[in-house]
Amino acid sequence: MKKALIAILFLMTIVNLAAQGLTNKNLWNSIGTDYALEFGTDTLRNNPSVLIDSFNLELLSPSSGVQFYRDGIVFLSHSKKNEKMLERHLSFGNIESYYASLRDSLLGRPRLFSPTYSFPFPSEGLTFNNDFSIVYYSKLSKEDAKVKIYRAKSLPDRNNSGWTMDISPLAFCNTSNYSHPTLSSNGTIMIFSSDMPGSIGGMDLFITRYENGRWTAPQNLGNTVNSTGNELFPSLDSEKNLFFSSDGLPGLGGYDIFICKFNGTGWEIPLNLTNVINTNKDEVAFTVNRKREKSGFFTTRERSGIRRTQLFRINLNKRDYPDNSTTLPVALYSIAITEFNITAPKRSKAEHIDTERLEAERLEAERLEAERLETERLYTERLEAEKRLEAERLKAERIEAEKQKAQDKVIYRVQLLSSIKSKGQYNISIDGKNHKTYEYFYKGEWRIAIGEFSNLKNAIELQKKCRESGYNQAFVIAFKNNVRSLDMSLFKR
Repeated sequence: MKKALIAILFLMTIVNLAAQGLTNKNLWNSIGTDYALEFGTDTLRNNPSVLIDSFNLELLSPSSGVQFYRDGIVFLSHSKKNEKMLERHLSFGNIESYYASLRDSLLGRPRLFSPTYSFPFPSEGLTFNNDFSIVYYSKLSKEDAKVKIYRAKSLPDRNNSGWTMDISPLAFCNTSNYSHPTLSSNGTIMIFSSDMPGSIGGMDLFITRYENGRWTAPQNLGNTVNSTGNELFPSLDSEKNLFFSSDGLPGLGGYDIFICKFNGTGWEIPLNLTNVINTNKDEVAFTVNRKREKSGFFTTRERSGIRRTQLFRINLNKRDYPDNSTTLPVALYSIAITEFNITAPKRSKAEHIDTERLEAERLEAERLEAERLETERLYTERLEAEKRLEAERLKAERIEAEKQKAQDKVIYRVQLLSSIKSKGQYNISIDGKNHKTYEYFYKGEWRIAIGEFSNLKNAIELQKKCRESGYNQAFVIAFKNNVRSLDMSLFKR
């Protein structure tokens, strides 16, 4: 029931799941508030290593944030505000994706992100390859009203005039919801949020890899990352460090933003980005500028009422890092790991309890998935076996029919005379042409015939000439496999 509720809410907001806040952060209260994660008010609240300022940009539903693109950002906006030159938009004020260059905290003049086709999809759900020639995005499928991941390619011109969009979603998108894709810098890894089979909670993070020209079957990132709540808005930096929002992992309330450090082979445990970023509201849609990795954006949203949103810009404090060698993800990880170590004593007992429960749930999910896969395998094998048997049966029937056809050789002749004594073979002249006789014994007499034809028409022509030559009783006879046949179907013209 819980998953069904999540899916319904998911569809109601297209890909803006976080906006509808399935608040499972109270999960840890069931273990006991004494062991819930606490962030001290005096630990890192005013950390000088990062600077966070509100950003003056209205976020329009269904979007929850922005995305970095080239030297600026992509965001949703009303066309009335930004498309003064396009009259077809003026009277309606459509919501479209816009791109604007970004200089410090100032945006350049916005222009349509996709002039060729309408692109009103959540900006935080976009992810680009390294040269910005391919974008993956989330949108509602018309086929089954589920959110799927699609691909678009930029048109081959210097003006970046638009995109050609694939009609079908990525091949691994089946009957579940797939949202918020994020692509690694080299384009070989994609992480996204989904409620597909094998999920531990509502929406889990899954990984797929680009191999041999296609995306592999997605795999759950496991209970090291996923909780029994919802994990949304994944975002990878240039080093594959993973940021995402969760309402199931312990934190300050609602959705908090977490970081998982990539260790070269996988992702370490999620670390809460502390009250430097997180509050008792929802913090979602974190993204970092992978070009320099000195700045990023995230969104804070009210959890009740009219659910106001506020976009924030986060920058590395240059005063603390004058050598320009440190990146924003490194600074945020340092903040998170420091807080993690401070709160370790209060957290250890709760983590031990919850780890056992999560492990049991993971094993149960794996068991159910294994059963499903085995059922599918057996069903597929049965269908393939039935197809093979049917193909073999049809082949056998075809061979038998061809064999029978080859055996049923029909010869037509024209019978002229009959005699009680055999006369042997001799020639008879018909219409000036000699024909050798064919003698066969039938019903107590020898029958004399001439001609040998594979079709009835030629035999009838010879019959006519025989009668004109004085053999008034001449008639056509048929032999099937050298045996006289009275089968009337052989005489049908």
